[in-house]
Amino acid sequence: MESIKTKPVAVKSAEGQQETNRFFHASMLIGGSRFVSLGLGFVVNLLLVRLLTKPDLALYLLFVQTINSAVMVAHLGLDAATLRFVPLCQAATDRDRLFRLLVTIQVAMLAVVSVSLLASWSPIAAQVDALPLQREGVILIIAVVCMSLNRLLDAYLRSQRHFMTSAVAAELFPCLIN
Repeated sequence: MESIKTKPVAVKSAEGQQETNRFFHASMLIGGSRFVSLGLGFVVNLLLVRLLTKPDLALYLLFVQTINSAVMVAHLGLDAATLRFVPLCQAATDRDRLFRLLVTIQVAMLAVVSVSLLASWSPIAAQVDALPLQREGVILIIAVVCMSLNRLLDAYLRSQRHFMTSAVAAELFPCLIN
């Protein structure tokens, strides 16, 4: 009787060890990719400082900071809510319904942010003497929408233990994940 009880435990621990190893490799890929991303961002910023004139660099930084600020306002913690509540849903239909609700909230927030940003961007750019950026309101909105939806999708996939980085790496380098 005891051998029957210990045999499934041994199988589960081997499967558990394999899952732990897979999770560790995926985590290392995510951490490594973020480290590489930070390094590349540092190098690109150094190059931009060297190559651009001061007014052009100021315009670039104004545009990037405006995008980042708008994404923060448009997102309003939906990535944290996704990571918190999606794993609590037991059935796949509940998860899908919750994800549709989160996307609906995200689209509504993006609509509010987009309208207010389009209305205020041109006067703000004129006030800070960023005249070349006055006409770039549509590009600004496209960047905000793409970044916001990317963050929501990334949080949804991470909540189900699907990692974008590891999924790409698994396709390119299957020996690293398995």
